[in-house]
Amino acid sequence: MPTDRAYVMLAALGSDQPGLVAQISKYVAERGGNVEDSRMVALGGVFGVMLLASGSEAEAARLLDEISLLEEESGMRVLAHLATDVAAKGEHTVGGVLVTVTAGAFDREGILLEISEMMRSTGGNIVELETTTYEEPLTKRAYFQLRMTVEVQSASEVEPIRAKLTSLAIRERIAMEVKLAEPTPDRTPGLTLTT
Repeated sequence: MPTDRAYVMLAALGSDQPGLVAQISKYVAERGGNVEDSRMVALGGVFGVMLLASGSEAEAARLLDEISLLEEESGMRVLAHLATDVAAKGEHTVGGVLVTVTAGAFDREGILLEISEMMRSTGGNIVELETTTYEEPLTKRAYFQLRMTVEVQSASEVEPIRAKLTSLAIRERIAMEVKLAEPTPDRTPGLTLTT
């Protein structure tokens, strides 16, 4: 990303309704900004968005200063901050390694807590996380699925993390896979680990 531009992180949350993405995009564009990256989701009738916008220093200042106008127009609660590390968007730092963890189990309280606490105890930094729960067709029971990307400092940390997560998976009956992140066009290629 160009370094001569200023970057603003904008987060918004409100009741889901048609046209919110257009309103937010219009707000950024009318102030000369450009949406560089975004994550948007509607859950339980609530819409949430996080986006990274860029512009000149003056354009970024307008994006920050006029947030109340977007709140009034959209009915959403909006927060905006200058971005401190514009290159970070689920990518690792120099020398760091990305690990993908996928998990699935019949839903019960505490699964996400157990997995995230395990990652914290190993020193892994969760940079992306997505979960969902749906009705499993055969049993009609709620089934929980998780996919996370975790940054670790070196490849030597992957096996100890896999060992701890495997122990948790066996104990708690969670189907789990831990592997180096798959390559993407803007990330260092990874190698899939097999068990």
